Amino acid sequence: MTLRIAIIAPYDHTKIYGNTLRAKYLAEYLTAHNKVVDTYCFKPPTSSDRSHIRINKGLLSILPSWLRFRNLPFLFDFPFFQKVSINNNADLVIVENYYTYLILPQKKNFKVIIDYHSLKSEEMDRRGLKFIFKPIVELIEKKGLHASDHIIVASENIKDLIQRKFEIDSSRISVVHNSVDPNEYLKNQYRDDFKVGIIGPFLDGENLACIPHIEKLAASIPEVVVLVGTLQPEHKRKLQRHENIEILGELTVTNYQKFFEKIGAIFLPYFNNSMGGGIRNKLLESAASGTPIISTLSGARGFGTDNILIVESIEEASLAIEALKNSVELRRKLGNNLLKSLHQNHSFKTEAHKISSLVSQLKLDQVENT
Repeated sequence: MTLRIAIIAPYDHTKIYGNTLRAKYLAEYLTAHNKVVDTYCFKPPTSSDRSHIRINKGLLSILPSWLRFRNLPFLFDFPFFQKVSINNNADLVIVENYYTYLILPQKKNFKVIIDYHSLKSEEMDRRGLKFIFKPIVELIEKKGLHASDHIIVASENIKDLIQRKFEIDSSRISVVHNSVDPNEYLKNQYRDDFKVGIIGPFLDGENLACIPHIEKLAASIPEVVVLVGTLQPEHKRKLQRHENIEILGELTVTNYQKFFEKIGAIFLPYFNNSMGGGIRNKLLESAASGTPIISTLSGARGFGTDNILIVESIEEASLAIEALKNSVELRRKLGNNLLKSLHQNHSFKTEAHKISSLVSQLKLDQVENT
């Protein structure tokens, strides 16, 4: 009997989101290794050889934007306002932590692995919601952690945090790093027309905090700064005042994978302290295309600083941009080394293989042998 796996990935598979990528590569790997995979999502990919089951986003998500709480966009993805029914034939469910609430009442004959790329309750602090919603989210997380059969996390930092905060034994937690397939990204052409790319979305948290730094950078360099990702209307209007800021907004998967080909360097302006989640996918994607990276230490977390130009101020970033613009040789050298590092240390096949090992650990291999 073939093992049937459900992956709860409530994202739009037609656009680039970090958590969607994580589920996408996992599903592709498992499918290639003779597992039957059902992916649960808001919007399926345009073409696929797997079953994609839509998640009902709920009433709150279809309200017009002017009726929503402006600074609480995460509420419109809140689990209480969604609904999903797991396939009765599922042997294993892999679910992102925030959506554990949706599947726990249905947990009967299948095993559950919770995927933690970050702790939502910790993000409540960043958004100034500590005393309002944090207790609710912590309750969801705690219940899910203790009811799960295993937990996978995106970094050692998250593993340590879960162990301390929820008193979970380390044997129940495995680290599965973020990763990408370099074959899906067009390689950088190291053009003379040098542009600096900055990737969002710029809606809340660390990404929203980047906007003042983006403005300062645009005012200090003549090069064009290209922004990819969603912006709030007021921030978009503000940034459009700068003649050398080009706003592309959200891109389709295909256009996003082509985007890196034309960019001189990617800049990660995360100057605030990070809560230490997984490796940022924009780092991995830049490396996959051989595009040079300029980053703060916080932005480069998990990937390492080798072959990345580390800066801790906009002034240092401006100098790094000038150095890269003036030397195609330096760009090519850094880009090639980043791509080599990605193959050696951040292979999506290596990371996805860890899930196959968990199948044996959870005795799910017995299902396959029946």
